[in-house]
Amino acid sequence: MRRFYLEDNTGRRLSLQDNKRFMWEPSGLGYAEDIGFVQVEYGFFSESSRDYAQPSISGTMVFMPDVQEPYQTYQEFVDWVNSAEGLQLVYVPYGTRELYVDVIVTGLELSEKELTGVLECPVTFTGTSPYHKKNPLTFLFRTEESINPMKFTFKFPFKFSDSGAGDAQVFTPQGHFPAAMELTINGPCSNIYFKVEDNATGALIGALDLSGVSVAAGDHIYYSSRPNADGVWKVSGNTRTDLVESLNENVANFFTLPVGKEVRATLTADTTAGTEITHVLHVHEYFKG
Repeated sequence: MRRFYLEDNTGRRLSLQDNKRFMWEPSGLGYAEDIGFVQVEYGFFSESSRDYAQPSISGTMVFMPDVQEPYQTYQEFVDWVNSAEGLQLVYVPYGTRELYVDVIVTGLELSEKELTGVLECPVTFTGTSPYHKKNPLTFLFRTEESINPMKFTFKFPFKFSDSGAGDAQVFTPQGHFPAAMELTINGPCSNIYFKVEDNATGALIGALDLSGVSVAAGDHIYYSSRPNADGVWKVSGNTRTDLVESLNENVANFFTLPVGKEVRATLTADTTAGTEITHVLHVHEYFKG
């Protein structure tokens, strides 16, 4: 039987299928596309535009009377949702396959209890992303002193993967949408340059050029190309400094990766002599279901 959960960005999870509450008759779990057509000749049409429709997943939250007063369970649900940051709906269609979608609760009605004592409340989750997996592809880059960086690759569940490409990571993003990236560059280092190329042609897909930026020990740079959360910052303790103005505007800095195309990712940086630093790249793959 398929299962549903809510999860926040700390990993805290709330089941939507237990003896206190469950989501009944969910709809909108697939996908829809707004496609425009133009008639090119009598009886014949050509696609003129295509947009991915924003997900809207709805159902009925049923609060059961068996364990405690349903109104109390309803209030606990409201409190949990409103205290969560980075809310995601977790959909488990079968087995252990888990699909995540970033959501905002845009509607929760409060009704009267039924004669049976249950409280049935229509709910709407509006998606702000396509489906994605909990664990992205993860690659570790290690820089030593001021020589060419060594690269190691990890894929969950943390098995070594040999890219076979010497000083670069080579991989092929999967999914139905361009893949996005998160990169954490740890200090101390300077003259930072990260690029991704088409592995077949060598064509540059995009680059993060921070050659004029240095990072002290204990600090790091966080870069994201996720379309709804892109940016690059230097993080020092609780202070976050925007580095957008330090970027090289002649290259595509916030870029996604084409699906099904083998790419080569390279990170170079100068580090202090005798220092070995590890940097982390996450590649997020997105799906329609």
